[in-house]
This record gives sequence, C-alpha cells and structure tokens, in this order.
Amino acid sequence: MRTPIPDTIGQLERLEVLSLNLMDVTGFLPHSIARLQNLRVFRLACASSLTRLSIRGHFPTQFWHLNLLETLSIQATSLSGYPNNTPMYFPKLSTLVLQRNPSFNLRLSHDSILRLHTLVLSECPHVKGDLGYIMMPYAETISIASPWIYGEIHDGFWEFGTHLLQLVLRSPHIVGSIYPSISNMRLVSA
Repeated sequence: MRTPIPDTIGQLERLEVLSLNLMDVTGFLPHSIARLQNLRVFRLACASSLTRLSIRGHFPTQFWHLNLLETLSIQATSLSGYPNNTPMYFPKLSTLVLQRNPSFNLRLSHDSILRLHTLVLSECPHVKGDLGYIMMPYAETISIASPWIYGEIHDGFWEFGTHLLQLVLRSPHIVGSIYPSISNMRLVSA
C-alpha cells in the first residue's frame, strides 16, 4: 500500500534515526522533517524503480541545518536535494550515500567530504563538485561513479588511507595514482 510520510513526523522531536528503506511511500517530504533537531541518521530508499517517482519535491531548507546528522542516505527517489548552489556541509556527517536520484542536486566540496567514512555517489547527474585534493583520512569506502565530480587523489591521501577497504572510481575527471602498498583494501575498481 502506498502511503505518504505524515507531516506529524516533525512532532517526534527526540527522534534520532529515521529509516524509510524499501518503503512504498509516496508524495512529498514533509517540511516538518526539518524540526527533527536530534536526527542523526536519515535513510530513504524507495521499494523499487517503479515507485522512484513517488517521492518527489525538495528538502526543506532547514533540513540542511541539522547539525547532529551523521548518516544521509537517499536512494531511488525524485527528490531535488539541496536548494541552492552553496556546498553541502554537516559538521558530523560520516556517511553520505546518494544513488539513483536523477533529480537530486547537490554541490560537494573538499570540506563537505573531509570527515566521511563512507562516500557513495552513483546515478545522480546533478551532484557535482570539485573536490580539489581528495583527502579523506577516515574513509573506509569511497565509490564515485559520476562524470560530474572532479578532483585529484593527492599522494598524501595514501598516508591517511589506512582505513580504506573499498575504492571504486568511475569518473573520468578524478585523477591520481593508486598506491599498491595499501594492504587492507578488499576492492579496487576503476
């Protein structure tokens, strides 16, 4: 049964985790979601590609000021994302997953990814950014499959990359060398 996300969700002021994975939800993301000031984890993944267009619209502007957010995962939606052209920044964000969101717009910067443990970007043509020298000292998983992301893997990246387990780069605009001395990697794909 397809159901909208109720606007009353914003009344759950102590809510820390909102996971709407594989739900058959429809409609718009309620503006009241921005009142969830204690939110640490937000996951939204539509049940199938047929329901992808069921979640649409944009995030409320105040959502981008949830300073405690640690995990942001949005998959298979038609949400439009960040409302303006300034880079996204959540001070505590450690996991960013954006997959199969054809309308999601977001600008990334070096500062917005510096603290990430997990970065997964694919099939989001409006997620763009120049990451400069990519330095992610806490990264365990980096997967970028987007021709709109630019950057250079700096030699110093590998000094800090001791936690890195998976590296998938499918972007013609990310350049640099992959050092074979990283012994803990389980997956490398380019």
